[in-house]
Amino acid sequence: MEFFELLQKHPGDYSVKALDVSGVRMDIFNQYRKFLNVRALGSVTNDDFVETIKPFFFFYSHQLNTYAKHTRKFNHEQTARFRDTLAVAKDPEKTFFEDLPEALGFCKETLCDKDKVEEFCYVINRAVRELRSCYNDLIDRIEASVLDALGIEVYEYSEYVKIIRDRFSSVNEHLLTDRLKEFYHHVLTEFDNRKEWYQSICYTALEQPLERLRDDQEEKLVHNLISMFRECEKYSDISRMNACGNDGEECFAVDMVATKGKNLSRVTFRLPESEIEKADELEKLVENVLAKSDNENVAICTLLRMLNKKMAK
Repeated sequence: MEFFELLQKHPGDYSVKALDVSGVRMDIFNQYRKFLNVRALGSVTNDDFVETIKPFFFFYSHQLNTYAKHTRKFNHEQTARFRDTLAVAKDPEKTFFEDLPEALGFCKETLCDKDKVEEFCYVINRAVRELRSCYNDLIDRIEASVLDALGIEVYEYSEYVKIIRDRFSSVNEHLLTDRLKEFYHHVLTEFDNRKEWYQSICYTALEQPLERLRDDQEEKLVHNLISMFRECEKYSDISRMNACGNDGEECFAVDMVATKGKNLSRVTFRLPESEIEKADELEKLVENVLAKSDNENVAICTLLRMLNKKMAK
């Protein structure tokens, strides 16, 4: 691609070898021009050819970020082939009249049919659209996973980001690790659009800019994001419990005896009055499920196992 970048900057320093643009090639060439919304030609000069191919290489070099240049998560395999052909192009004439048609599944015989030539142009249009949107599609997938994990059913960024900030606003930062604190700051920072917000929160989870993400890292990124949100939720609950009663809100306490080795210790869990109704609802759900068992010991063992798992986190 270095050659084409120099061609874009200093087109006067280069010339294109004699072109054979006639017959089917002329139809293909005018389809490229149709894609660019410029008039069709009856004959082609070197300047016409350079004018037509430059936008394609500019699109690859300057309008696609690193993610778009590497991902293969497209709806159509032809999109990746179109991009990869531009990435390794060296001979402009061969690239546009041989390599691209072949990569997109159009042989010379097929392109003798003008309907197939128009279909070829349609495939290029579709490939460009998918390349332009693939980064936003990535953010869409991350967004869907985050909202599902947090149980948020509002899908407008300006609305759900306020819900998230309110949910975590009570976190005591002194309880957080350095990495979690960095993530927490990104979550609470106000951004005008969701793209900047997701790039910000993903930076901590990925430890590199989001646009450098590779396809095999996406699953781990989402896992790390959700894990850090869960941690923030946990510390938010702890912070609210510690602050319970300090602001005059009535609290309810539940005491239990926990064992650690041979030692016994009393643990107190406090809930603000506003959370008691949720606790009551959850208790009824658990009671209804346990009532299906005829064996009281099974019910008790199940509760104890659940409690031990929760206490271990």
